[in-house]
Amino acid sequence: MTRVGIVVLGWCVLVVLASTAVTPVEGDSPTVTVAVDGESVTAGSETVVQSDPTVTVVVESSSPVELVDVRVDGEIRWSRAPDTQSVEATVPLELDSGAAEVTVVANAGGVESVSATVIKDDLRPRVAYTSPFETTALAGVPAEVRVETGEITLAGEVVDHVGVERVSIAREYAYTSHSGEDGGRASRVQHRISEPNGSFSQSLLLGDGRNNVTARYTDRFGQLRVDEFVVVVDDTTAPVIDVSAPAQTSAETVRVTGTVRDGVKVSSLAVQAPDGSGRVLVQTDAEPDPSRLAIDLEETVAVREGTNEIVVEASDPAGNTATETLVVDVAEDVPPQVTLTTGVTDGRVQVDGRVDGDSTRVTLESIDGSTGERLDVVRVHESGVPTAHVPFEASLAASDTSTTVRVLVTDGAGEQHETTVGATGREAETNASQGLSEGKRESRAVAENGASGGEAPTESAVAGQDAAGEESSSVEPTESETTGDTQAPTSRRGRLLGAVRGAVDTAGEATRGLIQGALGAVRDRLPLVVRYGRGVVIGPAETPSRLRDVRHGWVVGCMGRRSC
Repeated sequence: MTRVGIVVLGWCVLVVLASTAVTPVEGDSPTVTVAVDGESVTAGSETVVQSDPTVTVVVESSSPVELVDVRVDGEIRWSRAPDTQSVEATVPLELDSGAAEVTVVANAGGVESVSATVIKDDLRPRVAYTSPFETTALAGVPAEVRVETGEITLAGEVVDHVGVERVSIAREYAYTSHSGEDGGRASRVQHRISEPNGSFSQSLLLGDGRNNVTARYTDRFGQLRVDEFVVVVDDTTAPVIDVSAPAQTSAETVRVTGTVRDGVKVSSLAVQAPDGSGRVLVQTDAEPDPSRLAIDLEETVAVREGTNEIVVEASDPAGNTATETLVVDVAEDVPPQVTLTTGVTDGRVQVDGRVDGDSTRVTLESIDGSTGERLDVVRVHESGVPTAHVPFEASLAASDTSTTVRVLVTDGAGEQHETTVGATGREAETNASQGLSEGKRESRAVAENGASGGEAPTESAVAGQDAAGEESSSVEPTESETTGDTQAPTSRRGRLLGAVRGAVDTAGEATRGLIQGALGAVRDRLPLVVRYGRGVVIGPAETPSRLRDVRHGWVVGCMGRRSC
């Protein structure tokens, strides 16, 4: 090889080595910086815009930048091949509403890319209502909605790209006062819900007739949706009166207790005493008021000897009226009447109730229904002076299987009466009262007090039923029919009483008193019935009215005579 050839070969080797030296090594990728509307974003981040954004791209590298792309959801929207070591460009993008993935890709001896989510929120929030009407998110609201009650729930699902921050619901109702003297009035209530998290539910109380409702939904950018509609309440349902009073008493007053409810409002409530005098407890206008949806009634009413009628009347703003008539018989020596509610939870039996009729002592006991063991005892009332009305509540130990609650009442004459009821795992009411609404009448049972004597069996409750004119029957020694633990004989005399009682039920108000007097005269000639052991003893009509011990037996009934 000549000298010239050697020189040429050397230059070729130097060129090859020089070319190899400037080739980027692995990891020598460019630096890519991205900003959306002037705000820097990082890979994997999320940013929100209200209109089409501008993306700023900066690429720096030690090698020439061969390629820069800006892509939206994979589609190349902008591309350059600058062949320089530094590139800076501003790229406007047109985006659809919602989320889009924006990616910047750069190649400068190595590939580098940055992807971020851009959310374009250029729409107001949308609402799909679910109550009290249904719509889709794209549909509007109806101009008017009709409902049958004042208690409704406005609920729905909120659709928005960035999320709704707050919901505001306003209800406006125009009305006049019950006197009508001060012209029109307006009731306005506003509810606010923060961060509804995609759905909302708000209870609203409306007035009878037209109610204007305005709902406002605001998202993070302050974009506002306003829905306005009218809800009309067509109330055709009368108030529900659930009240009671003792069916019998020897006291001069009785307590009328219970609850009156209405789906819109109880606008008036009155109690009329047997002497015709009335007492208005509630008289108000049509303004929606949550405290008037249910009114607890506790009223003391004077009664007199004989049959008394107490009338409870309630109405609502639409003019629907309900009336309940309670009948109370006043006579001498009527045992105290017990009303109680029991419920067993967590090994305890909760007892709530009252005693109507003169009493000086009230004791509660819980008994194991399987073994008869006394589990607990509580004295809830003790007084040296007879008390006409004694409310009580107590928590007693309960059995794991079955529990019986016993109420021992000592009356003003010093005689003890007993009421026994089985407690259940749910609330159950045992009631000696009357006047219950049909909806609850099936779940309540009569628990009359027993006859005299501290250990009198509960079968003696038959005496209380006879005194009330319910299910009494005469007895003959050779003819009897057993019902549960109580002897319930039948005879010709019983059929006679049944016929008279049927006449009482069908007679008009004008003749009722005469027929009841005739019934009393018949009963005065009937024998006294005494139960002992498993048998029934009959005594003449002049038998003493109270027998304390007849071969360890007790008085079962005295055929309804008031002297018993």
